[in-house]
Amino acid sequence: MTLPKKALCIFTLLTLPALCATSTPSLAASKKDQVILRVSSIQPGLSSQVEDYVTRCTTAQPTIYARLFGRARLLLNGHSIRGGGKRTLSLRPNQRVVLSTQVRVRTKTKRGVRLRWKNNEYSIRCAPSNLPAYLASGKLPSSIPFLAISSNTIGTGSYPYAVVVDRNGTPVWWKKIPDGEQAADVKYLPGGKIGFWHGALTSDRAMGPFDIFGLDGKLQTRLLTSGEQGDQHETLPAKDGTFYRLITSIRPAVDFSSLGITPLHAAQDNQIQQLDSHSKLLWSWSSQDHILPEESGFWVNLLNSVFPQNPFDLVHFNSIEEDGKGGLIISSRHTDAIYRINRADGTISWKLGGTHTDKSLTILGDDSYAPYHLAGQHDARLLPDGTISVFDNGSGRGQQPRILRWRINTQNKTAQIVESFSDPQVTFSAAGGSARRMGDGSWVISWSNKPLIKAYNHLHQTIFTLQLLNHQPSYRAAPITNLQRSQLIRGMDQAAKGSH
Repeated sequence: MTLPKKALCIFTLLTLPALCATSTPSLAASKKDQVILRVSSIQPGLSSQVEDYVTRCTTAQPTIYARLFGRARLLLNGHSIRGGGKRTLSLRPNQRVVLSTQVRVRTKTKRGVRLRWKNNEYSIRCAPSNLPAYLASGKLPSSIPFLAISSNTIGTGSYPYAVVVDRNGTPVWWKKIPDGEQAADVKYLPGGKIGFWHGALTSDRAMGPFDIFGLDGKLQTRLLTSGEQGDQHETLPAKDGTFYRLITSIRPAVDFSSLGITPLHAAQDNQIQQLDSHSKLLWSWSSQDHILPEESGFWVNLLNSVFPQNPFDLVHFNSIEEDGKGGLIISSRHTDAIYRINRADGTISWKLGGTHTDKSLTILGDDSYAPYHLAGQHDARLLPDGTISVFDNGSGRGQQPRILRWRINTQNKTAQIVESFSDPQVTFSAAGGSARRMGDGSWVISWSNKPLIKAYNHLHQTIFTLQLLNHQPSYRAAPITNLQRSQLIRGMDQAAKGSH
């Protein structure tokens, strides 16, 4: 058989290129041992440095082209393919095959030269046709072996999957949810589980359960809030094994005359609920009792001009974080502020950003952004060094999205910026987004409305880009640091067997 001079490239229905899979394994083979291997219709391109691949087998089954020299071996699922040649695979969605190459390499020892077998393994899994499509370049930092993501296009039922990608941006685990729904807030949970919200996302606030699955795709726990269903923004696993969830409550008539709006108007508040693993309500806190409508003045007037018939969304909480000292740190998009709530008595300890109250911190190091130090921000996270990171959307104020890290001094009542950066490729972000800083100083950012997830080193230089095709925004990208590849692969293998 004569191999084509160039790798065969086939494009899927989702316009995801196969990236011309071609390589000769860079092995220190003996003169007689060599494998020349090419595989069509896989992502990423075949490389001896990459173990996991996906293919859209519902569009075009992958084809193996191989030439073997000497005593080199090529195995498919452990069975030898004698002589190489051309072979087209037949895969079902979620099914996986393993290609292995074996060549003898010479190793020098004190007693002379020793021959041993050197193996390279390539795992190829068939992705369903409607799994979200990505294009990746670069590599996630070593501190982020996996990333949990989903695609969130409001008003559609497209891309109904929670997904985990590896450092190359290759999907290695996914879970389909009911048609017409979407997933959000995908994250790892202790004990080798993946949890996420799912429901019909028809606006930027939607109701639904938070489900927790084993890696084999089987439902283990469904968290339901008390009263109204929880929304998609955040379900936080607490250190004591309980969970915090967000829900929306409606007040039918609120006085907004101080903002120049009459007559009385309906409003939405947020409630934080703490639940045990059986969805029993343990504790709750309502924004209605602690945050005044005047703190939402900018957004209330904006909503009144755009959606005057709807209840005004007063606070729009979008993240929860435990601080380890009896407090919760909450990001409130529609007050442009971050709050620290004292869980014991429900009082607000401090407020960062937004309109001034007696709990407001004095901002240091951000004069050029005064008075709008935060604007529609998301994903406020407490870091091990005590600083707080946040994705500042800049929405509503015409500001470029940026990543911020603050140091809070509760004694002096100040908030000092210690790190800040933007990306020239991203000039707008209306909603969503996340920013996670790792211990080595690297960052992974979901830029939300700009369908990009990017990683940066400690110098804020781009080292990885995952482009979500078909204009799919990503609400959040959550690093997974305590799972092994073998666990994810084994779980997906079990899920694939269970689906047939």
